[in-house]
Amino acid sequence: MLNYETYLDKLYGCFLGKTVVGTMGAPFEGIKMPLEMPFKREMIDAMLPNDDLDLQVLWLDVAEEYGEDFPPYDLLSRFVSHCDYSPGEYAVMRKNFERGIYPPLSGRFCNDYYISGMGCPIRSEIWACLAPLQPDRAADFASRDGVLDHEGESVYAERFFAALEAAAFGESDLDQLIEIGLSVVPVECRFRQVVTDTVALCRQYDDIKVILRKILFRYGHPDCTNLFQNMGITIAALYKGNPDLIKTGMDALNCGFDTDCTCATAGAVLGLIRGAKSLIEEYNLGDVRFVLGVRSERRSDSVRDLSEDIAHLGVVFNPGLIEGASEGVGLGHEFLRHVERCRLILHVLDVSGVEGRDPIEDYKIINRELANFSELAARPQIVAANKADMATEEQIQRLRTFIEGEGHHFFVISAATTQGTDALVQDVARVLETLPPIKAYEPEPLTGEELAARSSGDGKFEIQVEDGVYYVDAKWFEPILRTVDMDDYSSLQYFQRVLQNSGIIEKLEEMGIQEGDTVNILGFEFDYVK
Repeated sequence: MLNYETYLDKLYGCFLGKTVVGTMGAPFEGIKMPLEMPFKREMIDAMLPNDDLDLQVLWLDVAEEYGEDFPPYDLLSRFVSHCDYSPGEYAVMRKNFERGIYPPLSGRFCNDYYISGMGCPIRSEIWACLAPLQPDRAADFASRDGVLDHEGESVYAERFFAALEAAAFGESDLDQLIEIGLSVVPVECRFRQVVTDTVALCRQYDDIKVILRKILFRYGHPDCTNLFQNMGITIAALYKGNPDLIKTGMDALNCGFDTDCTCATAGAVLGLIRGAKSLIEEYNLGDVRFVLGVRSERRSDSVRDLSEDIAHLGVVFNPGLIEGASEGVGLGHEFLRHVERCRLILHVLDVSGVEGRDPIEDYKIINRELANFSELAARPQIVAANKADMATEEQIQRLRTFIEGEGHHFFVISAATTQGTDALVQDVARVLETLPPIKAYEPEPLTGEELAARSSGDGKFEIQVEDGVYYVDAKWFEPILRTVDMDDYSSLQYFQRVLQNSGIIEKLEEMGIQEGDTVNILGFEFDYVK
């Protein structure tokens, strides 16, 4: 369970750290030697475009449009159409796209020199922020991204940082975060060795320049953007700079090489650990603005607004309730309205505690939110204790005693091994047979103004008639269409009301549509009914 206020603060801190510290390092990229630059305030007062952030904004656009099941192809297609970057691995994946070579081959074909570059590890933060407290899920998102322009070690590095950063929403100890990050990469890989060697060097030496020499002796490469030396620099800067954001950035900068990337990633991790509030107060950051080098239409250039947009999508990607949802934070209120339609609540809790969470406390928080919203807490509940394969008997018995004391059916399951799932499904079916019909729910579709505000366009549409079929072109309608279940009466009702409010129905009638005529909206066809 993650409080929304904490979630947003850490997410905002992540992108503050990435933007500010990445800007510090950007002017010095490519200098393959240690530096002696002193910190100057102007280093962080004038923001610079940085591919570290640019591509993550494009990935956010894709995730908003396609949801969490976005295929790697859509990321690559968005890069080609909205970005003009052409050096190094970016040129390789662009050329491969033109050849018709798509992920995962686009990161491998004709990419011998850049295959272990920094291009993808610097894009990890968006995936962590869309999967907070879920290192494995964040790593899986990162893999879909990494194969666009890399293979193997670089993809492992993006997985590592995505998992580490996802865990940082609930963990602040750097040693623990490193271990969590390493849990999602192969045991036998060179990247893991870089990380473990660097951590050992940080414990042995105080001077980061000494650590740098050791790293370069073992992992140095003529390409300043090569993964291994730069990952060592990033880890070393975190260990030697933590918790000081500016010192962390300057340590990474003064090591040289791919300074915009090492600075940005170290800044993002530290920003996640500390949160935005503490960074803003200590460094007097104000309303930091970003400068994009790609074509993306965000609602503003404020890092705060960007962070809120990511947080809103994060709530959609993680429909487990967040504390504060009953007051409407994030998209929690809308999710609770959806839950209100349920006859039976199947409440799944993590009994293992592997992420530092207490299942009993999670249960109390969620039910408090349900009670605050309406009478939802009084709905019948069945509680499933998941991850039983990772839990002790004492943990299971403690939760069982509490839940049965609340008067709920209790099942011990493991989604990974399917333990107990058959019995759970059977009990759900039995209980549903005893419950009254589903509560009627009157949907509240968006107004025309709300549709325009939420859409990526201006709410405009075009209708053409071909062979008796009315084709409606309205790109902004696509995310709405994906949320509609045509087999559900109330969802279908919502769909019809949205069409009405948008003006599409009125226009169809002006064009002479008749009952039974076919309407096609973005490939979805239905018969018109008055």
